[in-house]
Amino acid sequence: MHGSIHIKLEYPEAVESKKNMLLLEKSMLQIVKHMRAYDLLRKREFNIKTEIKKNFANLVTLISTIESHIPKEEAEFKQEVYKKEIKAQNLYKKHQKKVTEQKKSEIENQIDEIRAKLAQLG
Repeated sequence: MHGSIHIKLEYPEAVESKKNMLLLEKSMLQIVKHMRAYDLLRKREFNIKTEIKKNFANLVTLISTIESHIPKEEAEFKQEVYKKEIKAQNLYKKHQKKVTEQKKSEIENQIDEIRAKLAQLG
């Protein structure tokens, strides 16, 4: 069965089929056009993302450089406050130690008084 098959079409049917084929071809060309536009947009997006990454890395480097050149006043201020806090804590500890020693010496004084009284009685 090699050969062509012929179908007899009326003129209006032939025109309708031709219109459908042309519309199909037009739709396929529009799809190809949209695919190419999409591909271009994706390439631009990639290039823009790459550029943003580079700029961000440069920005981070620039910020680090600027921070290294800024005086460390805030850090020094925090260090001073920390030193003052430690000094205050040390003073408080010394005071507590003195109070504890005074309490001990009061107790020792009372013990000595009791010993003296015991010695008198005994």
